[in-house]
Amino acid sequence: MSSHPKEKTFPLMNFPLEIRRMIWKECLPRRVIEFEKRTYNRATVCRRKRTTAMNLKIPALAHVCSESRAVVLESGGGGWTTLEFDKTGWLNPDRDVVFQHWKLKDGAQPEGVHYAAWYDMIKWNRQLAIPNVLKFSGRCQGMGVVADSFWVLYPSLNNRPEETPWKDSPNWLNSMFDNFRKREEWLVSMDMCIIHASPEAGRQSGLFGLMGDAPVQLVDVADVQRIAEFRQLWASSCPGDLEAECFFASVKGLPKRVQRWREKVEPVWVYNDWFKAYKTRFKDVSNPKDIWLGPRHGRKRVRCNKLRPEYLSTDYGRSPRYFDLYTAVDVDLDQFSLNRDHPFVRQSLAAIPRLLPKIMFRHCTDNCHIGRHTG
Repeated sequence: MSSHPKEKTFPLMNFPLEIRRMIWKECLPRRVIEFEKRTYNRATVCRRKRTTAMNLKIPALAHVCSESRAVVLESGGGGWTTLEFDKTGWLNPDRDVVFQHWKLKDGAQPEGVHYAAWYDMIKWNRQLAIPNVLKFSGRCQGMGVVADSFWVLYPSLNNRPEETPWKDSPNWLNSMFDNFRKREEWLVSMDMCIIHASPEAGRQSGLFGLMGDAPVQLVDVADVQRIAEFRQLWASSCPGDLEAECFFASVKGLPKRVQRWREKVEPVWVYNDWFKAYKTRFKDVSNPKDIWLGPRHGRKRVRCNKLRPEYLSTDYGRSPRYFDLYTAVDVDLDQFSLNRDHPFVRQSLAAIPRLLPKIMFRHCTDNCHIGRHTG
């Protein structure tokens, strides 16, 4: 007699076809479909190629039996093409989220790039990123972006100025906010954690889909229990991975980082509307001088005209000839703050879509962490 207890099996075929189909549908993965290149502000040696490629494939449920395959084929299809691989990927409009990473041109480096080159890259990405991913609006369950899509996050969250490529001219990105208005809700990935674990460990955890074929997940920053489950998977599979260890050590500070992020995004959003009003000479705007409070500190010039962008800008103090060539399109948040009692400010803030902060967890089976911290 075997010492191992007899494994129990689920009597699936004893159920009517309608019930079996409902069960198959519940087994379908919920994926985060990455629209193009896997770039991220957090430094990592993990290439992340396998996780993106996994999301391009038809769900593993299609290979169980003909009945499950029929359910999979009815649930979605190859209705989109990635920008990076230029091949069809699988998308389930009832379950999947389409995610847009912030992408620089290939070979771009943050340091030592001439201003004109950065402007060209910013202009390219502004035209490419959000408008393209919006093509899937209505064909998915949600849309996500990295927090760095809001330029203000570069200095405010990670405190790595060397990774702030357009820190001297960030606000060419302001027009991106018009694209964000086209949806009432965005999932915003505040940080990323890569879990290196075997395929079997990933499947058994259930954190990356019932069959382990959903290797990218977005988890609410306030979901303490879910985050703890990912931590347990890391601790049991790859405790020597220092990147993941550093992430979990910093999780407690994430709520404060999110709060700082919101405090930065709101004035940038209002400034976008303010700049449009400036272009129309503040038509139909009452008391426009009262929109901004400040400056907080003394400046070289005595006069401060808060109806002109050069006086609000971080470029304040440059020669007048500079503004003849480049209109100032940012606001110095160290000097000026929003007057939240002003009707213009209230109206602008009311139009901000819901921004839901998330953590991106990725399952990598390539053992990238082994040996990289030694020597």
